[in-house]
Amino acid sequence: PSNVLNKTNWICTLVIAKKLYGQDFDNFSNMTLGYLWFKLGLYKTSDHKVKPHDAQDDVYMCYKLLEHMIDECINRGIIDPNGNIGEQLHKFSTTPNILEYYPYGKYRGVKFSEVANKDRRYLEWMVKTSDLLNENHPSFDLDFAETIVYYLS
Repeated sequence: PSNVLNKTNWICTLVIAKKLYGQDFDNFSNMTLGYLWFKLGLYKTSDHKVKPHDAQDDVYMCYKLLEHMIDECINRGIIDPNGNIGEQLHKFSTTPNILEYYPYGKYRGVKFSEVANKDRRYLEWMVKTSDLLNENHPSFDLDFAETIVYYLS
């Protein structure tokens, strides 16, 4: 029980999905569980009939998504299947990436370097106002925060 309650051991499927697919704006319009379930074709490999908005089915879908993303991480060389997959996945999900493209709002899909050069004041405003950059908020985005710090430094 202490391992389950220790949030430093948690792996977030949303964070992993953002790292794997979040910068592919042409093919992924969002990162919700239901969207990824269909976009990645996971429904095709399941013999379990999923009911919308059912907690048990959400857990099932999340499990199948995690399985798929582990395979994706192995295929991309992000994790070694011969090592401790859980530890590697945790490290991948908690190590920040510097984003190439701005992921939100009016600059979504624009190179971060262009946003930083063209509208630095917008990035500074984001730092002051966005929950995405507030470590204590549930929508905090570590990759986004690290990228903002990188471009404002």
